[in-house]
Amino acid sequence: GTLPAQPIPNPDEIPKGLVVWREAVNRSSTSAQLAMCLYSLESSIAWDKSIMKANCQFCHSGDNEDKLLLCDGCDKGYHTYCFKPKMENIPDGDWYCHECMNKATGERNCIVCGKKIATTGTRLILCEICPRAYHTDCIQPPIHKVPRGKWYCSNCISKKPQKRSVKKNH
Repeated sequence: GTLPAQPIPNPDEIPKGLVVWREAVNRSSTSAQLAMCLYSLESSIAWDKSIMKANCQFCHSGDNEDKLLLCDGCDKGYHTYCFKPKMENIPDGDWYCHECMNKATGERNCIVCGKKIATTGTRLILCEICPRAYHTDCIQPPIHKVPRGKWYCSNCISKKPQKRSVKKNH
């Protein structure tokens, strides 16, 4: 059987690196040269953006891939059942997480439930560095007292500015 005709891409739309790689493959005359081409191709793939590496931003698990939604804005993963309330269906078309929606709108809504005001009346805590915001009962584990002063989400805690220690001269 014959294969269906593939549309011929416009040469201007093919990335230069791919053109160079294809030329190297065509010039290869040994298995070692082809192996080098394969190594070059594999090392250029952004595996960290792959769904195979995606973990849920809430529970940090990569389990239940069929329930793991990838945001079309940031490529981060979210289990449908980790949202409050749980998402019953995988949305059709493009889907953007509440964090990306916060960035796009300039608003600060809870990234778990998507609301500014919780139905339970709990307070919204805002990360000092990124657009993440959580209700105290939406964040896992829940926070029982609103933190005083600046608060940093689990993603930003490592970026928190360190307090300067005062050195004493003797």
